Amino acid sequence: MNIGPIKRKSCIGFVNQVMHSEPYHLHLIPFESALWQERIKFRDLLRSDKSIFEQYAKLKQELAVLHKEDREAYTQKKWPFIQQALLSNNPQKPYKSRRYM
Repeated sequence: MNIGPIKRKSCIGFVNQVMHSEPYHLHLIPFESALWQERIKFRDLLRSDKSIFEQYAKLKQELAVLHKEDREAYTQKKWPFIQQALLSNNPQKPYKSRRYM
C-alpha cells in the first residue's frame, strides 16, 4: 500500500493506492474558505445545468485518456472549463486562475 500526503496552500490531499487497484484521493479543504465555496458553486452548477454537466463529463473522459499517467496534467487541463463555467454563471465575479480539483 502506498499512502502519501499532498500539501497545497489551500488544502491537504491524501492519495492511497493498494496494489492492483485504482487510487483514490481525499482532499481536505477548510470549511467555508474561498476554495470550498468555489467547489460548492461548481458542484451546484453541475447539478443544475445538464448541458454543462455533459460537457464536463465528456472533457473528463477525454482528459483521462490523454493524461492516463499524469494526474496533475489531467487536473490542470480541467481548470479552464471550470473557470469559464463559473464565470458564465456569475459574470460579476472574476475567477483567478489557480489549480483546481
